[in-house]
Amino acid sequence: MNAKHPSSNRLIIVCGLPFAGKSTLGSAICAEFGYPRVDVDQTKVDLYGPGVDDEDLDPKQWARIYRETDERIMRLLEDGDSVVDASRNFRKDERNRARAIAERMMAEIVIIYVSTPESVVRQRWTENRKKQKRRDISDKGFEEIIRVMEPPTGDEKALIFHHDDNIKSWLVEHAGHLAEKQ
Repeated sequence: MNAKHPSSNRLIIVCGLPFAGKSTLGSAICAEFGYPRVDVDQTKVDLYGPGVDDEDLDPKQWARIYRETDERIMRLLEDGDSVVDASRNFRKDERNRARAIAERMMAEIVIIYVSTPESVVRQRWTENRKKQKRRDISDKGFEEIIRVMEPPTGDEKALIFHHDDNIKSWLVEHAGHLAEKQ
């Protein structure tokens, strides 16, 4: 059973367009606060192997990936850990599902929107195709996420990270929202 106060842990959701900087910010939060990270791409690899392409998966397989990722989040929260998910949550209904998980696990939810102009993410995506510094996204997959992305609305009370913000300064400024209560 969780030895911490029930609301001391957090589910931190980092959302934004592909190549916006979600993974970079998520990694910085994990490093700064010692939180574990959950990622749908890692779950996909764990379930179907490193060579599987997104387009090769059918809706049932994607549902399984999302369900397993949610279960990983719940296990971590149940153990009293805060957890970072910077790998999905493009739509408001996905963030609402994350909010429901946090509420069920008596954890606070923190939503962070990485605000990066579409022109910048397109440039980063193109550069990545040349340098392969991270997993590629197909043309179809990239355009689909651009089409369905729903930035957080006012009722979601998201923190905003602008693509040109200094990460260390931003973490210091928002530590009160990100750090677990003692």
